[in-house]
Amino acid sequence: MNEQAKNFQESNNDFVISTIGEITSQEKKLREKKKGFIQPNLQEVKSYFQEHNFPEIEAQKFFNYFSSNGWLVGGKTPMVDWQAAAQNWMINAPKFISNAEQPNRAKQLNTTTDKDYSEPL
Repeated sequence: MNEQAKNFQESNNDFVISTIGEITSQEKKLREKKKGFIQPNLQEVKSYFQEHNFPEIEAQKFFNYFSSNGWLVGGKTPMVDWQAAAQNWMINAPKFISNAEQPNRAKQLNTTTDKDYSEPL
């Protein structure tokens, strides 16, 4: 076996990801060793949203959105702090509720359908 494959196998044996359940002790050790951003699992996100009295469905939306785009902010910058991103998600969530009336939206113009274009303005 070549050296690169051996290193991959050794590092792969140490790497455990828990996506739904609790964080394993092995994963905690890796998180402490590793510097930079660590992707949260769904359970961590749900508990964070529950701590802030936010619906579980929003936690799932948050997790699915950032998982699908590789945990990038704005589509190109790697995320540094997922808790800060979750706070922004919670702040901006009411803006995206489709049933609620938006207070600062432009009103429709009052126009009629029986226009007479022969009259000057």
